Amino acid sequence: MVVVNQCRALFLASCLSAAASAQNATLPIVDLGYELHQAAHFDVCIPSQLRRVSPYHEFCAECYQSFSNVRYAAPPVDDLRFAAPQVPAVNRSVVQRGDVGRICAQGSPDWFTAELSVVPDLLSGNSASINVSEATKTLQDLRAQTSAQVAANSSALLANQDPRVSEDCLFLDVFAPKDAFDLAGKGYGNPVMVYIHGGGFASGSKADTNPTSLLDQAKIDGENIVFVTINYRLGAFGWLSGPEFQASGGIANAGLHDQRLALEWVQKNIHLFGGDPNRVTIMGSSAGASSVLHQITAYGGKKSPAPFAQAILESPGFAPLPSAIQQQKTFDQYMSHLNVTSLTDARQLPSQALLAANSLSIALAPFGSFGYSIAVDGDFVPALPGQLLANGFYDKSIKNIMTGHALNEALGFTDPTTQNDTAFRKSVIGNFPSLAAYPDEVDYIVNTLYPPIFDGSQAQNYTTQLLRASAFNSEVSLTCSNYYLNKAFANSSYGYEFAVPPSLHVASSASIFTPTNVLRGNMTSNIDWKSPLNDAQIAYAMQSYVTRFVATGNPNKDGIAEFGIYGGDNSVIVVNTTGIVGARASVANERCDFWQKGLFH
Repeated sequence: MVVVNQCRALFLASCLSAAASAQNATLPIVDLGYELHQAAHFDVCIPSQLRRVSPYHEFCAECYQSFSNVRYAAPPVDDLRFAAPQVPAVNRSVVQRGDVGRICAQGSPDWFTAELSVVPDLLSGNSASINVSEATKTLQDLRAQTSAQVAANSSALLANQDPRVSEDCLFLDVFAPKDAFDLAGKGYGNPVMVYIHGGGFASGSKADTNPTSLLDQAKIDGENIVFVTINYRLGAFGWLSGPEFQASGGIANAGLHDQRLALEWVQKNIHLFGGDPNRVTIMGSSAGASSVLHQITAYGGKKSPAPFAQAILESPGFAPLPSAIQQQKTFDQYMSHLNVTSLTDARQLPSQALLAANSLSIALAPFGSFGYSIAVDGDFVPALPGQLLANGFYDKSIKNIMTGHALNEALGFTDPTTQNDTAFRKSVIGNFPSLAAYPDEVDYIVNTLYPPIFDGSQAQNYTTQLLRASAFNSEVSLTCSNYYLNKAFANSSYGYEFAVPPSLHVASSASIFTPTNVLRGNMTSNIDWKSPLNDAQIAYAMQSYVTRFVATGNPNKDGIAEFGIYGGDNSVIVVNTTGIVGARASVANERCDFWQKGLFH
């Protein structure tokens, strides 16, 4: 990568010299035991050219070693399809260079594409202006198009498939600061961040996130962070479950098992890259954050210690599948798309058939769903995480956590046709089918927890039916999970609420991963953090919080707004353009207490 597009004249010669030296150097090889892996780049330098050592000082780029597409598991194909991941076979005959990119099977629901037509209204905060009939017609047209494609040729669903898609996708990337890598194995290890991508358990990959801004911020604070990002199986390949599936040799929540094996790989190998296996923080957003949540509650805490010490969760979103009936229904649907009746038959099919059926099942997912999700399986997921946390069944070896969410998390996942009480009641039952047999409980939810009062006095200040439904979906599927975690870890937990308008799902990611060059020219010294802030200042604060937490377990540092511990009084910080201030967590309420019981899942 280019080191110096805009270096100041004073630093230009030295930056170019560093780049040239890097290009000419021999790329290092790491011996992983089962294979030899060579760095893909010697000079993966921060693309922002000049490094800011404070809000008003800069220095020239440091170099990073990048190891791409490192295999952490055997190919999950043939008999290993839908099975638990296995360690890789030994292959030391050639040096692996990771020059072939791999991502797992991908899919996108039709409703998600239809929702794009209303995004401008959502972004502007004008949800009341959404053209419901237009959005409905768009979705109907997409459904018809998908059905026509399948009728003609199911493989047509893969016409625009990313060429990197493969069932053999269990790889990870490692980014290591050069000076940290050079000292690997010499008695000092650096903090490690393992990032688990989001994408609704249906899409995404390790390539989704560029870590250089965070690594740069850590450098500013005098720390090196070794960054790891992983692939895990998606869609049907990673998230099928149910009695018949498991009785036939399938492993429920294969994606969680993939992640766990990757974390165990980090424990065994990260010292070779300059990392300390005792200082590992896992971080995820959306489905990635929900994965982190389930890694915290894995096996009900019975397999402690966890293969990580800390965790950061941004907008943990998932639609739980605790019911064996629901799990079986999802499995049957996938078998139907494959035109087979058993998992044994499915394992014999060519990859393209499985990929096409996966794409179809995701495309036809109900509004707000991505077709697949984490299932209660009696093993890795013995119960819903809220219930496990409430009863102390989680890994207590984990030292610290940080959680965060936006204020309007579910607005983009809420059906815009929810425009009256009848539609809202239908939405509630759609989320909890068992509620259909308990009309009194439905009345309690729609009249007491989320009453039809639109004066801004209720949850998330809703003023329309759509915002009411969004408030319900946000708490049920996203934000209450942070409350459950923060209660459990109270005195070793930090929570933030990201209120920068329009404050939609995973909004804080844009700040956390803002390229460092965006900060240049937009910062001032002696910032009053309780006064109006610009985007660059917010990004600087968010990056500092994350990197300090990874390095020390505490997000605070001099010159940044104080980030207090959650504690017994449910304290969080609220990040907004009006400033960063302390407040009581908005999710510390009777509604989340009700949902944590898991009565109707």
